Amino acid sequence: MKTYQSCGKFDFVSKTATAFTYLPDLNIGFRFTNLYNVSTATHYGIAGILINNGSNIDFSAFPPKLSALPGKINLKNLDFRFSKFGFEEITEHDEITFYCFHDDEFNNVNLGDYETIELTKIQERLSLFGARTTHEIGQVALGGIALEPINGDGQPKVGDGGILTANGSCIV
Repeated sequence: MKTYQSCGKFDFVSKTATAFTYLPDLNIGFRFTNLYNVSTATHYGIAGILINNGSNIDFSAFPPKLSALPGKINLKNLDFRFSKFGFEEITEHDEITFYCFHDDEFNNVNLGDYETIELTKIQERLSLFGARTTHEIGQVALGGIALEPINGDGQPKVGDGGILTANGSCIV
């Protein structure tokens, strides 16, 4: 299980979002299985579950780059089984915590309680971000997030998620 650094923006009128993370090309060996709404009464949150397509990827052959998750995220079409709180009241002053969560256990058809346990842990972490306009991942500059693309071993930068804002939180 790894959570990759992310950044991005949302449109509070159309209720859509775009999230970016440092990963190799998703078409090479990864796919998102689901996007969950993990919002609480006090924090907006999305968990994107990333799994390996069964290939054994050598990350050094495909260096990570900052790229958008495929397609816009429709905040109304997320999996709401783990949250009764929607995005209807979101404004340009709010933030969405986004977790790009790599866990191949989610590839298992019989997830049982595992799905509930892991998504509840993510939900509980939302309060760690607090109500801020920026979150320090790497370095914060100009109100956005400057992500560090790779560790010394060529692997994508593991972090604690990221923040999506109405103005965008990425510095590239």
